[in-house]
Amino acid sequence: MAAPIGATPILEGKEATEWWEKVEKEQDQKLSLVPTPKLEDLRREIVASANKKKKK
Repeated sequence: MAAPIGATPILEGKEATEWWEKVEKEQDQKLSLVPTPKLEDLRREIVASANKKKKK
């Protein structure tokens, strides 16, 4: 049985201000790409599945 999902926390006051300042500061930072070695295999499987459905 799945555990119930708790309520989403709401930031108020100083915590909210600090969070918003952090968001504004970090929004323009460049991030490096994350390697996704399995992505190409997944794309091939999706295309193969789509082609198989077209042939039916």
